[in-house]
Amino acid sequence: MVSARGIGPHRSMEGTVMKALLWILLVVTVAANVSTSFAFDGGKQVAISVCTGTVAIASAVGLFLMRNKRVKGS
Repeated sequence: MVSARGIGPHRSMEGTVMKALLWILLVVTVAANVSTSFAFDGGKQVAISVCTGTVAIASAVGLFLMRNKRVKGS
């Protein structure tokens, strides 16, 4: 059942899949970023590191924005 807010079983499933994909993307890009320092030198290393770092930061921000909000009890 979908409420007026658009929250329902389909929306929560989509959020779960998106979170899983963002976690996978984050782990892969962090691993790639770390490995570039061992595999490449100079400008190539910097370029790959900047690209993977940007994607890692973007996926971390996406995960942060999709986190479950906790409501404080009154």
